[in-house]
Amino acid sequence: MLLGLPNFWTQHFNSNNHTINLSRTWSVKSSPAADSLANTFARYETAIENRLFRALNQLKQMQRLRRGERLPLPDGEPLASFGNPPQHETA
Repeated sequence: MLLGLPNFWTQHFNSNNHTINLSRTWSVKSSPAADSLANTFARYETAIENRLFRALNQLKQMQRLRRGERLPLPDGEPLASFGNPPQHETA
């Protein structure tokens, strides 16, 4: 143990940049209720991460618009204004 920390903290010494990374570990017996709870937390974590990345991308787009940069159209689709759906070419 490099530092005097409780035993649920694990330490990983990185010799390249001489840092100590800490991670918290829990030792619990697996049960259906614990697995269900872990799955629920994982789903919430994924949903929160997705919302965060969407918000960050929206912020970047707004900052680019404020600076006067032109934004590319998403996925090559024509830009539709409110009330006017995009017109698709017919063969």
